[in-house]
Amino acid sequence: MFGSETKKGFESYFVNECEDIKIAIKQVASIYSIDSSSLDFRLKEITTYVKNNYDNVVELIPKGEVEFFLLNRDNILDTRYTFIQRYSIDVIKKQTSKKNPFYFQADKVFSQAYVIFESGFVLNDFDSVYDEIRKIKMLNKIIIVNEEEEKKYLLEFLESLNYPLTKEVKYILSCGVNLVPTTNSQIQYKVPKDIKGKFYTLKINDLICVYKKPSQGKPGRNLKGQYIIPDLPDTIHDHTPTIRYDENTIKVVDNPYEILYLAAIGGVLNFKEDYFWIDNAVDTGAVSLKTTGDVIGDIDSGTTINITEADLLKEALGQGSQIQASRVNIQGNVASGAKIRAREANIEGFTHQDSQVSARNINIATHKGLAIGDTIKVDTLEAGIIRGNVVEVNNVYGGKIYANEIKINTLHSNAFLHATKKIEVINMVKGENKFFISAFSSPEKDENYHKLISDRNYAISESKILIKEIKIKTLELKKLDDVAKKTRNSLIQYKNANKKPPSYLLNKFEEYHNMVVSLKERKQKLEILNNLYKTSTAQLSNIDKEIFYSYVEVLSGWVGYNEVRFIFNFPEHKELMVIPHKSNKPKVIYNKEASTLEMIDIN
Repeated sequence: MFGSETKKGFESYFVNECEDIKIAIKQVASIYSIDSSSLDFRLKEITTYVKNNYDNVVELIPKGEVEFFLLNRDNILDTRYTFIQRYSIDVIKKQTSKKNPFYFQADKVFSQAYVIFESGFVLNDFDSVYDEIRKIKMLNKIIIVNEEEEKKYLLEFLESLNYPLTKEVKYILSCGVNLVPTTNSQIQYKVPKDIKGKFYTLKINDLICVYKKPSQGKPGRNLKGQYIIPDLPDTIHDHTPTIRYDENTIKVVDNPYEILYLAAIGGVLNFKEDYFWIDNAVDTGAVSLKTTGDVIGDIDSGTTINITEADLLKEALGQGSQIQASRVNIQGNVASGAKIRAREANIEGFTHQDSQVSARNINIATHKGLAIGDTIKVDTLEAGIIRGNVVEVNNVYGGKIYANEIKINTLHSNAFLHATKKIEVINMVKGENKFFISAFSSPEKDENYHKLISDRNYAISESKILIKEIKIKTLELKKLDDVAKKTRNSLIQYKNANKKPPSYLLNKFEEYHNMVVSLKERKQKLEILNNLYKTSTAQLSNIDKEIFYSYVEVLSGWVGYNEVRFIFNFPEHKELMVIPHKSNKPKVIYNKEASTLEMIDIN
């Protein structure tokens, strides 16, 4: 099988008709005392044989008959035959140590084989990719047959993908014939079973685990050319899974081939001694990266997480920790870098200046960090930031609020208050506060305002490009009008005479027609952009009207130095400012007729 050494040191080594290329490479490496991983091979020839399983006689299949013999269904399903291929190869030095951006996968009996293309893969050279896949097949002793069709389908598949790949893509390379592997019973958990000290939340109908029932395989030919008769499953009579669960919170769906275990309610999944159940409310002393890890669940799960650590000298939600659930109740403090995301969040301690709370409804005792939501209530704001729709704060000691409506019980100093509809202060203790009324003060309206600006600017810039292109295309078509008419008349004459026109006439007319279609498409796109410009401009023109009836009022009267600004943004930026004095009336409104700010009494 092995050729002779031609010179000292390794360049290449010829191996004639080996059945296992991996073993052949290891033997060559042993001869030269080198690492087999540094070697590769180059195929010289494949020789195909058929072995009769009854008398073990091996016969050569002539090269010109291999495809016909191996693809003949009668031969494939004949239990007497095993197909064998032997490879004549040159063992050579590996040209590159670079790892292929794809790998091979097959089941135990080789009924199917896959190629998995890894994330980041880019198709640059199909032939080199297929050559590597072909080598993988030979290394795994997969019968080489019908390669032209295999290459065609693989190329079509790869050309249909978007590159670079953003995730793994699995491709079925080849399948055996009629062969269905035997499967034993198996429990497949779709959630992490080892969740001690962790939280894993589920929504209703989320899949927890699957019990695969045992099934008898079917005989057929595998990819290595062997005719396989599958064994009986070890658990053929065992249809009862050893799974214990709470029937009130877990539901079971029994199918012919599998049993599904699903969440009957939303909540936190629990395991204890192979028994599992779901709690829709969970109490824990404290959450930190060291003890529990992050508590990340679906905010639509209906789950309530109660963190009961109430010592104000400790951290209920630890530094850098993240928690996500439907409802989060924290009796103590939220540390630096901690993040909360929920539908409802209640915090009875303080939030660190580097923390973040994001929820539809938020209640916080003392807030120093960032809170983003819809309805937000804070007892004491200390230099924190609030972004919401309706915001109510009992005591404000500095900080920033961005909202549609703001209501403050006691205002001290150094507050920046931004609202769209109104700012109401019951009691002002000190000055040095700034009040801003604008159409985009609340986060939701700010997002809408910037989208309208973006749409308008996009319509303007794209329209300028299209108008220039339309002018150029129109001039080009005018120059070709006479030629196009003559070409059209010539084609009509050929048609009337039932003669096939010459290809150059067809190509010339098709070129002209494509230019007409291209011009029409540009005009249609320009019309769409014009409509976008008109719509966004009209909405922007009305956006400032929202603050015509907005106001700022201080029921107790003005104290110290304060500024009130009404900000208009379209069609041009304009600010109106008033500095209220103690003697001034408590309410600031916009006087539309005079385009000024006016101080009035509260009705």
